[in-house]
Parts: sequence; structure tokens; C-alpha cells
Amino acid sequence: MNKDLDDRLLQPGEYRDATNVNISRSEGDDVGALENVLGNYLLTNFGKVNPNLEIIGYTTNTDTNGVYVFATDYTDESDNNLDNAAPYGATCYILYKEANNPPKTLVSGRFLNFSKTHKILCVDLIEDLMFWTDDRNQPRVINWQRALEDPSYYYSEDHISVAKYYPWQAPLLINEVEIDGTNLEWWDSGWPGDGDINISTYYKVLNKATIDKLRVGMEVTSYVNAGDEYYAYPKFRAFIVERYAPATLPGGESYYIKINIEQLPVQPNVADSPFVPYDDGSGDDYSLNKITFVAASSQDQFNRYLYPHQYISPDSIAADGLSFDSGSFSADEVLGGMQLTNSKKISNPPVITSVTETLNANGAIVDYNVTLDRPLNADGNDVEEGDFLMVSWFNPNFNSSWPGDRNQMEDKFIRFAYRFKFDDGEYSLISPFTQPAFIPKQNGYVVTEPIPNDADSFTKQDISIASTTTIKSFENSVNNVDVHLPFEYACNELADKLKVKEVDILYRESDSLAISVLETIPIDDESFTSNSTKTYVYDYQSKKPFRVLPEAETIRVFDKVPVRAKTQSVTGNRVIYGNILNQHTPPSELEYNVTISEKYTPGDYSKIAENYTAVNQSSTIPATSYPYHTVKQNRNYQVGIVLSDRYGRQSDVILSSITNFKQGQDGEVEEYDGSTVYHPYPDSPSDLIPANWRGDSIKVLFTNTIPSERTDAEGYPGIFSPQTYTREVNSDLSTGTTQAFEPVGTGNADKYSGIEIGDIFFGIDENDDEVMGVVQSVIAEGDATYPDGAIIYQSTSDENLKDGSLVTFHSPGNKLGWYSYKIVVKQLINEYYNLYLGSVTTINNNSQVKKNATAGFNPFAFDSYCTSLISDNVNKVPADLQKVAPEQVQFGTSDTLLYPRIGTTLGPIKKKYASQFYYGTKTASIAAYGKMLDLGLQDVDETETNGYPSSQGIWSASNNPTMIVLGMPNGESIGLEPVDTGERTLFAAMEVKAEPSKIDIYWETSTSGLVTELNNLVSDGPSSDPIPQDPDPFLPPIIEK
Repeated sequence: MNKDLDDRLLQPGEYRDATNVNISRSEGDDVGALENVLGNYLLTNFGKVNPNLEIIGYTTNTDTNGVYVFATDYTDESDNNLDNAAPYGATCYILYKEANNPPKTLVSGRFLNFSKTHKILCVDLIEDLMFWTDDRNQPRVINWQRALEDPSYYYSEDHISVAKYYPWQAPLLINEVEIDGTNLEWWDSGWPGDGDINISTYYKVLNKATIDKLRVGMEVTSYVNAGDEYYAYPKFRAFIVERYAPATLPGGESYYIKINIEQLPVQPNVADSPFVPYDDGSGDDYSLNKITFVAASSQDQFNRYLYPHQYISPDSIAADGLSFDSGSFSADEVLGGMQLTNSKKISNPPVITSVTETLNANGAIVDYNVTLDRPLNADGNDVEEGDFLMVSWFNPNFNSSWPGDRNQMEDKFIRFAYRFKFDDGEYSLISPFTQPAFIPKQNGYVVTEPIPNDADSFTKQDISIASTTTIKSFENSVNNVDVHLPFEYACNELADKLKVKEVDILYRESDSLAISVLETIPIDDESFTSNSTKTYVYDYQSKKPFRVLPEAETIRVFDKVPVRAKTQSVTGNRVIYGNILNQHTPPSELEYNVTISEKYTPGDYSKIAENYTAVNQSSTIPATSYPYHTVKQNRNYQVGIVLSDRYGRQSDVILSSITNFKQGQDGEVEEYDGSTVYHPYPDSPSDLIPANWRGDSIKVLFTNTIPSERTDAEGYPGIFSPQTYTREVNSDLSTGTTQAFEPVGTGNADKYSGIEIGDIFFGIDENDDEVMGVVQSVIAEGDATYPDGAIIYQSTSDENLKDGSLVTFHSPGNKLGWYSYKIVVKQLINEYYNLYLGSVTTINNNSQVKKNATAGFNPFAFDSYCTSLISDNVNKVPADLQKVAPEQVQFGTSDTLLYPRIGTTLGPIKKKYASQFYYGTKTASIAAYGKMLDLGLQDVDETETNGYPSSQGIWSASNNPTMIVLGMPNGESIGLEPVDTGERTLFAAMEVKAEPSKIDIYWETSTSGLVTELNNLVSDGPSSDPIPQDPDPFLPPIIEK
């Protein structure tokens, strides 16, 4: 090469420039000679002939001598090159070519959402996994070997996102049974008398398979007649109270159930009574279509009989029954249908058939006669007069072959959750947990009748509470739980739709931070493959978990996968993202209000489901799922909302916008406050009747929708919408040159939600020919031409769309919008103690407990109350020794404040049982603290029998117990008053005022849902309006001048 000389002076063999040549470096005689360089040649076009297809990224695999290619023909021409998703018809590919092998398509589809504006510059291989990011979509990953074997394996964003699908719904603890009219028919009704608002309805059960599904205690949620009309009364409660075997009742060899309907708002008549078919002369068919029953899935399957038991002692035993003195028997607690048992003396329990009274000449009850279905001492029984017998209802859930551990749940509050394991070994986030599966023994009641202390001796439960300071019956009666796992897809579709490989059933105890695995169920197990429903029922039989999750999984509430990343790299087995958009921007506030009131009845939920939404609300009835749960009173609660996208990226806690007024919903009397609400103690017995009280729940009233529009400039993602969705054609409304149809739905928001102008759809016309169309506009309800709204479209057919057919829409979608929400609650008061006490007694020289003037110390300037602290109660109410002077060694005080909750007072009417106090937040202060003798107290009668003080004064007085002296601010009565010699309960309970907590966090609840369904409910539900404020009575009146 000679660049120095002019072209005209070059000698032979010299040259100035050369292209596509190499200088030979061989050792032969041609060294230095020029050799042509081979140019590129076409290996393959992958079989793609689209001239607009362009490669936007690639990587190579040196192990296989292969190349991976990303290609698309789509260009996003929006201002930021992000707003427009790849439309229907856009082409996106991931292709693969190995040397000497034909090319392959690994993944294809517009869900890949490639654009020529965003090159894929970062691709990394970790064994069979290929990771990439393009700063347009969320980071993705595929198993390229699996895609090589099956190019159709990946077909949605759920399959390829690095952040995996989040199971947003907590498991459900409710059993639901729906019976249709082919298996059940109305037989007869017992109509109420004058003033009675309860009725009984009998149904004939037409086969054994149906009767086996029904249990005594199941509650009715709704009745639908043949005209698809609901019978759902907001305030009624209806239960199955009896099941009859064949031929027990007249009417043939069939099974029967009896339903008692209680608490109806008005006395029913034939025309408006629930669950009763009738003929109104209109010709309409009001016969049964379907009836739905629900029951808590937390059950006792081990014990043959239900708690609480009643204990009776017969005065005489006859061949056909028993006789009891009127003073030792309660006829309202012993009824026909109960069984008579004794653990030692009755091997074959007889059943009580009736209870009758014997009256004297004056009409007074002399004794009671209990008739049995067979002689008491038949079949080897050996009962004598005076023996204690236990009277119980049979447990309808009893399972004689139940295999579980009866004691596993007895002292535990257990919650359940689940998670998915996906095909490449990734785990989903953990679903929200249930509330504790807990139903107290004796249903929370303290029974004052004798209870067995061991095989032969009996005592009273209130005495047991006073002596141990614990309520033994407040243990868990549940030992078996049907845990219902709700899924978005049918169980036999999870492997295909979400690429799930296994499902972990998770378990957590309330006093433990550890999360354990109860069982891992493969997705190819028959329980999944044969299940076409969207619910998997796991039968928990009180087994212990087999492994504990690592701490990293316990604290993992979201995946740290960015929304978008411009670059990525791999070090070891870790993928590192850089230049990222870390999370979505949540709304600064939402419009909702909060109240706390009694839990809704199933009738309330049926009404909601009928009128306001197509979502099945009956599966979330807390009065059934959690029958003995409530909200702690005398607490402030701040309720927040957490939003999540489909892949578990969660917002911060969002609070309600601040308003200066309450909200109310049309047709309801409840008032809703802001996001922070106080739940007081009830002020009077009318506010809380224990026998009818269902417990309280927190309720959230949304007054506006969650914003749905996406604003990329602010980072707000909008709400999720799928790329493919379906609607059923209700009726085609096409007229002239305008094509229109109305879809099926329960309301405007539900019918037209997510449908956008430009969406492509496919369906069939009236000739069953395929039709392709495009949406031109969406008309809301209330339009003059289309009163129920309509979709205006243009299609490839002149024929109308076929009524009842399904139309499949293809939309750009919004895959990363807010998908689900959950309710979180903050409550900044620590856990509290309950003091379970013996008698609380008045201190007065005329009462059972006197002040001893000779003790040299008399701190009581007014009538006070005292009680003894034994066992753990001494630790719950510690003495404040710092305020005691050195010479005052015999007594002290305590800063502890006590809320009197339960006790016995004489009052205008003598009460034998402990009852609720209604003193609000008034507290009993402790005036003195010390040993009984040091405080100068003296019991009138210290004689005791089995630890029971006959005077009912100071509990365990002979042991000189630690005592506290109490006073109420306005002299309210919290104990026995002077000269009370009648038999009284010793049971009393006080709540120790708890201290504020320093842990400022929100706690996850089991309440969650889909954002789109919530918005539909808000749009289609009843309106909510501000409640006018009452004028301040303390402001001076305005005087007109």
C-alpha cells in the first residue's frame, strides 16, 4: 500500500486503497498477497416474510452456538413512546437459531408489547432462564428450553413477568351449600300466633345425598323462586333446627328439615313470607328454584355433644322417664331432642322426648316429668337417684372416625393462608391470612350450673374462675377447619393459566412470628385436576405443620422487582436492575368513610348481592365465618387502604380525604365517620343484648371510585384492564346504518367497564357466521335512544349480532394498573389484661366485709369496694411501691385503672347471675393495695367450704389474701351491696386500662377485593350523602337587628 505517491506514479504491485481484503500472513510464497474477505450471507429469515419486521435485540448462547432474537413490526408513536400498547394485529416474536438446526419461534404474541422505539439491549442467561428488560415493560423471564419444546407454552404477561402473580384474596372459613328445587320441596309451615313474628317451615328432602350435605345450625342466606326472585329480608335469621329421618313425620318415606325463621321485621303473612311458595293468582311460578345454606367451616368433629352441657340430678327414676323437684330444674334449658349422658354410668344415651309439668290444686308447679325414648337403665346403664346427669344436644358435625389431634387447636388462635410455587421454582407472595379459627367452648357463656371437676365430683364454673383467675371454657372448641382457597381460575386451569406447580397451605399462630407449611399439594394431584370450580377446600384436621418458612419469606410483603428498568446485569445467581422506576405512584387520598356497628346478617348480604353487584357476597359473611369475633371496644381505629398491582407491587397506606361531615347511605340509618373512628363501650342494655348480639365489625363506605385513568407523567398507573375480555350479547339494537348492541350485566359500570373506543371484537351474527367489528363509541345508561346504554360498532356483517352469544374483545389493556385492594387497620393501644375475680364486695360496717378499727389504719373515707387478688392477678395489677413512705409498710396504692365490665349488684331487682356493666369509660381507681389484715379489712364469716366463702365476702379470706380497695367516681355500684344473704355468683371481670403502643404500624386484615369490582359497586350502588350537622346548642342565638 502506498499512499505517499500520486496515483499516476504508483508502480506495478502497489495500491492506494482496498475494501473487503486481508493481507495474507501465510508462510508460503504468497505471503503479503491480498485475499478477498468473505461477506455476510443470509442464514435464515425464521420463516417470517413481514417486510416491517425489525430485530430490536439479541443475545447469543456459546454453549449451544445459538442466537436469540427479539423482533417486532410495531412502533409506539405516542409522545413518550410508552402510552400505546401493541394493538391487535401487531407482531412480536422471540426467535432462536442454532447452527446446523432450523430456526424456532420461542414466544409470539402482542402481549410481549415490543416496540421499535425501545431496543432490548440487556439480555442474560442463567442456565435455562433468559432474563431481559427494555425500559418499556416490566422485567421479563422465560425458560427458553421449555419454550423450545412448546412454542405455545407462554401466552400471557402472567407467564413471563419476573414479579409473579399475587394471590390477593384470603382463604374463606365458610361452608356454602346450594340446593335446587329438584332435591328439595316445600312441605308445610307452622304459622305464628297473634304478635308472634317467628315461623317454622318444613321442607321435604328428596334424596339421601342432599340430606347428608345439610346440618342442624346451618343458616339460610337466600331463597330464589322459579321466577328468579330473591326472598332476602335484611334483619331475619333462619336456621335449620331439626333433621328428620324417613317416616318420622307423616308424608311418606322422605327426609325432612325444619327451618326456624326469627327476628322478622314484621309479622309475616303468606304473601311475603320467606322460603314459602304461594299462589297469588297471577299465574307466576313461586315454587323453589334454589335455596342457599351457610355455616362456619370451623367445627368440632371430635366431641359427640355440644357445649354448654346442662347438669341435672333426678329425684326419682321411673321406667319411662325421670322426675325433678320444681326448685332444682330449669324447663327452658332442658328440651326434647337432647340426650342424657353420664361418662361412667350410661353407655347408650337415651333421648328426651318431652318435658311436662305437674301442677297442684292452686296451679303451681310441683315437679317436672322428663319422658325418654327408652328406659334410662336399659342396655346396662346404672343410674341412681341423686346422680348428676349431663344433658346435651348432639353435635351435628360429630365424626366418629375423625383422625386428628383433639388438643392441637385448644389453646391456639390459628390463621391460614396459601401461596403458589410456579413452574421454574419461584414462589408467589403469601396471600392475606384469615382471622383466627376460634369458637369458644360453651359459645362464650359462663354456665352457673354445676360442672364436672373430675369423674365423680362437681363444682360451679364461677367458683372455678374465681379460684384460678382463668376461664377454662374460653378455649377453642374448633378442631377441624375446611379452609376454602379462592382462585381467579378453576383449579384444573391453574397449571395452564398461571403456570402453578404446587400450592402451599400455610399456618400461623397468633403469638408467633413464624409461618409454617401444613401441606404442599402438587397441582397434578387429583384434587386439582378433577376440580372445575374456582375453590379448593383443604380439610385441616388439627395436624402439626411440617416445616417453617425462612425469615426472608415471612417478612416478604412485596417483590423488589421494578416497574421498568433500563439496564440489568447478572452476578452469580442474582439479577441486578439499574436506572429503574421502582414503584407506582398511589393516589394521595381516597374518598371513604368508616363506622363500627353490629355485623350484618346473611339477609343483608343477600340484599346487597341482589341489588348492587353480581359478586357472590355470601362467601364473606363474617357473622357466619367468624360467629364469635368482634371489634374491641374503647379503642380508636384508623382504617387505611393498600392498593396492589396484579404482581404484588403495593402502595403505601392511603387514607381518606379529610371531611368535616359524616356520610350516610340511602336507605340506611348508619352514620359513617372519617378514616379514624372510636368504638365506645355500650351505654345501656338496649345497645347490646348478649343473646342476640352478633358481634361488631368495621365497615367502610366508599363514596367515590378509585381513579381509573393512567397518567404516566405523574407515575399513576390507572387500574388494571385485561387485553382480552368477553361480553354476552343481551340484544342487538341496530337500526338503519347504525350498528349497536347491549351486553348482559347488572349495571352500567359492570356492563361497559373496560370497553374502549377502537377495541376489536369477534363474535357471530344471526346466521352463525363469524363477525369482526370495532367499537366506535360507548353510550351510558339514560340515553334517549338507548335507555339501557349501548355499544356502537362497525362490523364485517350486515346482520345483527346473535342474542345470547359471546363476543370476545381485544383491547390494549393496562397490565400494571391497580388490580386489588386490601383494608389495613392501625390501633395504637397495647394488648390488655382481663381480671377474672371472685366477689367484689362493699366495705361497710353493715355489710359482709367490715373495716377493722383496731388495725390502726383506716384509709376509707367513703363506702368503697374490695376484692382479693390471687394467682396471676397480682402481676396484672402491680403495686406502686415508689409512692409508699418508709414507715407505711402495711399498705400501698397502684396507678392501674380498671374498667368494670361484669359483676353482680343487688339493685332494684335481685340478680342471681353476673351481668354486664354499662358505665362507659368510667374507671375504678385503686385507693389501697395490700394484705387483707394490713388494710384493716375483716370478713364477717371466714368459714369456707371447698374454697367457697359462705359469707360471699372476701374470696379466700382465711389466707389473708392481697386486696385492692376500689372506688368509682360517682359512687356507681360494682359489687354486692350491704346485707346480701342470697345466693350470688362470684364471677366478676374488669379490664386493665392498657398503655399506648410505640409500634406505629398498620395490621393487614382478611378483607380484600378487586379494584374494578369495587368501582362497579360504587358506580351502581346507592348514593351516599353528607349528613347535616345539628346546630351547636351552646352557641348564642342569632338576633335579627
